[in-house]
Amino acid sequence: MRFELLFFETVDSSIGRVDHESLSQQTLMEMVIEEITNKEKICGDVDEPKDIEEWKGVEIEDGEVFGIDWSHYGLRGSVHLEWLPSSVRDLVVTWNQLTEGQMAEWLAQGYVHSVPTSIPAHAV
Repeated sequence: MRFELLFFETVDSSIGRVDHESLSQQTLMEMVIEEITNKEKICGDVDEPKDIEEWKGVEIEDGEVFGIDWSHYGLRGSVHLEWLPSSVRDLVVTWNQLTEGQMAEWLAQGYVHSVPTSIPAHAV
């Protein structure tokens, strides 16, 4: 009795890549806030986040996120802009303590309207 093993070498370039559009809006938004250290201000329990329809500052139409206003939440950490749902048209994150390097990128892309990351002395 004889057995033969055949190996086929195939390469699928899509293996290991995540298709942004195949992820749910919920998953994308959870990835957006992953590195915000006080994200409970947005989504409630960090271990069991609320549905995005219940998140603070998130506007949804026809099941898709179209606007986010997280201004004056005192958020700290980083936000992953690359995971924003493609349906988002407006993002406001003023008066937070988010990474400033990202803010310049966001301004250049037109996602952020203004970027005060701390309250100026004259506003106190």
